[in-house]
Amino acid sequence: MATFSAEDGALHESEYLTPVGRGRKRLGFQGYVLLSEGLDARQVTEVLRTCQVGADRRYGWGRLQLLGELEECGRGELFGCVRSNGSYPGRGPVLESCVAAPWYLPAHLECEAANYEQFEGELEALSGRDWCGERGPGKKVVKAKLCWAPGSRARPSKAPLRFWIEPQGVWRSAGGDCAGGGGGGSMADPL
Repeated sequence: MATFSAEDGALHESEYLTPVGRGRKRLGFQGYVLLSEGLDARQVTEVLRTCQVGADRRYGWGRLQLLGELEECGRGELFGCVRSNGSYPGRGPVLESCVAAPWYLPAHLECEAANYEQFEGELEALSGRDWCGERGPGKKVVKAKLCWAPGSRARPSKAPLRFWIEPQGVWRSAGGDCAGGGGGGSMADPL
């Protein structure tokens, strides 16, 4: 008898990112690693050398290979629109817009009163499951956040827009009085 249910423990669906694209051109991921003060770049490099991503890791997929060494970019431009401006104690890296012209978000940004007038684009509700102490992965449902989707457009602004990056990678607006480099100041709408 045929059924449409899958066997428990069997692979039901799979996605694979090939390392070679059209024309036999090698493909890869490129990005930035923002280190909080006190983190050792050598340790982060070792973690990146053994990094795997995706859900099919047990099949040997998702292995990423670090080519070369991490390069320090200091407070240079990131993503073509922001620059690193230090970190805020207990919050994480602080980014500041560095272009006067309209630019596009490279990540999710929590939509809140502090930035509602400054962006236009698609909104998405982000939620998920997180690690929960002794209970393990996926046991804690994360409260949904309404976010500007990557690709949303920033309107021109007279003053630089400031953000900090939350632990899961979502950006959050930082008040105009947020001092970069770990200095004083307060954050708008603290958690």
